[in-house]
Amino acid sequence: MQLSEKYSAQFGLIKRTLWWSLLTIPSSIVTGSFVALLLSSVDRVTSTRLYYPWLLFFLPLAGFITWFLLKRLHEKSDNIILTGIHYADAGVTRKSAGPVFITTLLTHLCGGSAGREDAALQIGGSIGSLFAWLFRLETTLVRVVTSSGIAAAFGAAFGIPVSGALFPLEAVKSGNFPYNALIPCLTASIIGMLTCNFWGIHPTQFQVIFFSKLHPLFAGTFHIAPLLLLKVAGLGVASGLVSCLFFGLAGWIRYYTDKIISLKWLIPIIGGILIIMLYYLLATPDYLGLGVTSAGQQAVSIASAFKAGGAHTWSWWWKLLFAVITLGFGFRGGEIIPLLFIGATLGNVLATLLQVPAELFAAVGFIAVFAGAANTPFTATFIGIELFGGQYVVYYAFACFIAYFFSPVIQSKPGHRFIAIPKIFDTGFVKDTLLDLKIETERFYNSKKDASSS
Repeated sequence: MQLSEKYSAQFGLIKRTLWWSLLTIPSSIVTGSFVALLLSSVDRVTSTRLYYPWLLFFLPLAGFITWFLLKRLHEKSDNIILTGIHYADAGVTRKSAGPVFITTLLTHLCGGSAGREDAALQIGGSIGSLFAWLFRLETTLVRVVTSSGIAAAFGAAFGIPVSGALFPLEAVKSGNFPYNALIPCLTASIIGMLTCNFWGIHPTQFQVIFFSKLHPLFAGTFHIAPLLLLKVAGLGVASGLVSCLFFGLAGWIRYYTDKIISLKWLIPIIGGILIIMLYYLLATPDYLGLGVTSAGQQAVSIASAFKAGGAHTWSWWWKLLFAVITLGFGFRGGEIIPLLFIGATLGNVLATLLQVPAELFAAVGFIAVFAGAANTPFTATFIGIELFGGQYVVYYAFACFIAYFFSPVIQSKPGHRFIAIPKIFDTGFVKDTLLDLKIETERFYNSKKDASSS
């Protein structure tokens, strides 16, 4: 290839990347605006529910209205986002934004234990698909613009643009990282965040300052403590297994309720009744709604988990149970915030058990459970860096990578895989490896036998 041809090819690549980035700008502005509206609306309906606690009794009715709206509007997108996002045919279309927005508000108005940023991701993907349809883009560009819409929503919802850019690129079915969409997704994530801030809506600040003169770990310099690293590995294993438990239980509920209950509108009604029963069983509202912050000093929330004693021994389990019932029985909102709650409280509990700083383990659990659940360990590591600082990136990465490998391929129902990327603990992977080993062993002995006979 001549030098002029090389420069021509490089110029064409730059031109195409810039064109893709320009295409994402209008959709990112619209997505950032929608996310700002969603975040503020969820905060308002949550405040309304806290002021009128009796709204919890309307949760079964909210479930029925959710089922009715989704059926009438023919909305088929998955309400468990971190599993559906791995598939191009997950059901998110250019018409998904409206139904997802309305049903998410219904869930939070009546106390369902779900997230909101998850709905933002669906809205971002929907808006991206809408713009791709309006511009009549080719298939390759559709995937880029849709991914950029998700990146814009992630960056706007959490205020972390680099993680927002990485998330839709890492969470792909094939496992191949699409580098050609990296600049468009980063551009979209930044614009989405800036647009959300422009409207005066700022994401929940999870930033925690880990500096303390009382503990040598927080001396402000980068170093690795081998014993602490070993304890972080244990938290990574626990986070991966908890993420498996979450999706396994949610999938089990969805499968068997759909199989056993013939009247589909009855499913969310039963789910709402179960949430009310659990609320009275525990006599606490800590596990309703988002759970990001709490009004009372003794209440458990994500914010309280970053303080010593800020979570009870089984706080992570109760939040998991509330969330899988809410989502498994058909309510909307998504699972990201519940998973962050579970991870932070799990880290807090293990910090007390292992005698390590609660702030650090809450932060590591916060991102490690997400890494195992979303199968995005690199994105989760960058979330830790952007939210909590880069001094402890080795601990973040170690926990996230271990959590990823301890969250095997899971199933929503028998015979249906969520994740297409086999891991080391996948039984299919082990079976194929053993088969290859058997074939190679037989080939080796046959060659030795042929050599001896000759």
